[in-house]
Amino acid sequence: GNVERAIRRLERAVQLDPQSAASYAGLAEAYYYKSRSNPDPQWLKLGSDYARRANSIDPYLATGHVSLGLMQMQSGDSAGALAEFNRALDLDPKSASAHMWLATLYGRTGKKAESNQELERAIALDGNDWRIYLNLGVNAYSAANYEQAVTWWEKARKLEPDSSAVLQNLSAAYHLLGRD
Repeated sequence: GNVERAIRRLERAVQLDPQSAASYAGLAEAYYYKSRSNPDPQWLKLGSDYARRANSIDPYLATGHVSLGLMQMQSGDSAGALAEFNRALDLDPKSASAHMWLATLYGRTGKKAESNQELERAIALDGNDWRIYLNLGVNAYSAANYEQAVTWWEKARKLEPDSSAVLQNLSAAYHLLGRD
């Protein structure tokens, strides 16, 4: 799939330039997605190793801190993830990705208001990232605001029509609204 293809390409990029912090950060993020679809501890370890390598090459690269935060969030280290996402935002306050992942962490830890605030910041910085709308929909859905969830997920679907996560979530919301 797409994750495996991304991993192969990023591994090639790292072979071509072993000092590319951005390539290591991208590889870490790819392993985050792999660990979500295939929760084997080896993917978290590999992703964490790649994120740490990115940060050792360039400690001022925000995406390196975002990728380490992702791995910590996935392994259940919310405090570590929070510190890394905040460090990324200290380095690059305009990182839509850092705002989005901080919002995801807030959402997972029950801080829905903070999550929505970060997602609004992310949209202001990059209104074309479908994952932001996906997360806004998740927050609305978890608050039993199914109409709003559908609105957010329809925006996500327009940007990423083949996302299984968006389509599954829309299906569930439409079902609850009686619009099968």
